[in-house]
Amino acid sequence: MNGKPILIVPYMWIGDFVRCHTVVRLLLQRQPGCAIDVLTTPTVAPLLDYMPGVRKAIVADLPRKRLAWKAHAGLAKRLRAEGYGQALVMPRTWKSALAPYLAGIPRRTGFVGEARFALINDLRLGEQRLPRMVDRCAALALARDESVPESWPLPQLMVPASDVERWCERRCLAHIRDLTGADLREAVLALAAACAAVSNDSGLLHVAAALGRPAIGIFGPTSPWHWAPLNPISALIETVDVLACRPCHKPVCRVGHHRCMRDIKPEQLALATRRALAQSPSPLTDPHYSKEPLTPPSPR
Repeated sequence: MNGKPILIVPYMWIGDFVRCHTVVRLLLQRQPGCAIDVLTTPTVAPLLDYMPGVRKAIVADLPRKRLAWKAHAGLAKRLRAEGYGQALVMPRTWKSALAPYLAGIPRRTGFVGEARFALINDLRLGEQRLPRMVDRCAALALARDESVPESWPLPQLMVPASDVERWCERRCLAHIRDLTGADLREAVLALAAACAAVSNDSGLLHVAAALGRPAIGIFGPTSPWHWAPLNPISALIETVDVLACRPCHKPVCRVGHHRCMRDIKPEQLALATRRALAQSPSPLTDPHYSKEPLTPPSPR
């Protein structure tokens, strides 16, 4: 917008945050060279270091269950200093649009949401006609009356090969290791170093797919049409039986049998994994990876 930077306010769940890179790539296709910053929480901020095209991470840790006016005002002061011309506000909540409004960003684009008619001045309708999350998010980067295309730019995470090598050396990965933890950057590097990744329907499945690693996704109560990564995955694992209760998109089985997960055969998963490994290039020779260090977006 007139050469001014653009702020993206995404959903902060890992998978949805990966999807927001589709919006970054779409904006760069339409406005080559535009400066794009992304609002982020400390938890998902490491992903931005591996997203090409992002200029800056705006890190904020706003409380989720209360207004915290002082925190929003402080964030607005930081946003005002950046001189944004537009903010794309993906969440529908009232609070998500507050700081861009207080910062005086001239054009604030978002769906109607929680009666935020003053906070969003570029209001969009028709969100309910877009069943997929990626369609809803990326539509905000289109002109008001523009039709949603059949396909979007794919999210892309790029990890320098040197970072993967150093991580493997530091972790001494000669044998099987338990790498569970709360550090998302460690998870990104672990997936970047993997020859294949097996995951349930989760944010890390999106990370593996966006990294270009062969990924096997397990879908039980959720629908892959709605929630599978936009990037291709090596295999999609579901129960072979048709269940009337599936998909329910519920974390707890309503009918108590949880057959959508229990009926998946280990052999089915093992076969898909062997096929993915047979076709998998070494992580350090994969052309998907950057051979040069990336310049991470500077946190503010």
